Amino acid sequence: MLPIVAWINLAAGLIAAAVAISEEMFALSFGLAVAALTLFAVLQALDRIVGQLKSINYHLKRK
Repeated sequence: MLPIVAWINLAAGLIAAAVAISEEMFALSFGLAVAALTLFAVLQALDRIVGQLKSINYHLKRK
């Protein structure tokens, strides 16, 4: 679920940045692109953390 949200957010953020650059709002465009990439990285990291926690939980329940 998180990877889908991450990719959708990245696409939306980059589209917003492209719209801002077409309106010649370069600072806003840069900020939107950085925010989109940062949030994408955070959501991807959270997905990996959740996967690791599920794996740990599975192995603890097996014993």
